[in-house]
Amino acid sequence: MPAQQLTVWPQAAVYDSTAEAPQPDGLVGAHRSRRVGSGTEFSGIRPFAPGDRLRRISWPVSLRTGELQVVTTRAEQDASVLVVVDALRHIGVSGGVDGRASSLDLTVRAASALSEHHIRRGDRVGLRVVGSSDLRVPLGSGPRHLHRLTGTLARVLPDTSP
Repeated sequence: MPAQQLTVWPQAAVYDSTAEAPQPDGLVGAHRSRRVGSGTEFSGIRPFAPGDRLRRISWPVSLRTGELQVVTTRAEQDASVLVVVDALRHIGVSGGVDGRASSLDLTVRAASALSEHHIRRGDRVGLRVVGSSDLRVPLGSGPRHLHRLTGTLARVLPDTSP
């Protein structure tokens, strides 16, 4: 019987992180932006400068200090996560799903878990595989995009060039 090629989806490891991330419900942008912009989350109060919007003037603070003060806010934006998989070197031998994992097996499983975690949180996720295949998936979100990311990770092969 002739050999047949079978594509196997990566077994995603459970994503666990000790880093805290805010999880507000019902807000645009699940993560606090570091950039000041025209959002709704309070950032601070500063002196008025040419070009500031008049509706941003804080009249109570301006009356108290004697000069115009404006409220600054943080920009509302979603996190964009770019997962980069290094397929240039392959250390170890892959033992399959239940066998010993090679370095590329661990990398693909971790990338799959990381992608799934961020997609489920509503973030936009992209993928770039560095190696001979040079696979790329642009930023996107949703279950359909997660399916595309996982399918692309299943096609990752180690670089065989010297």
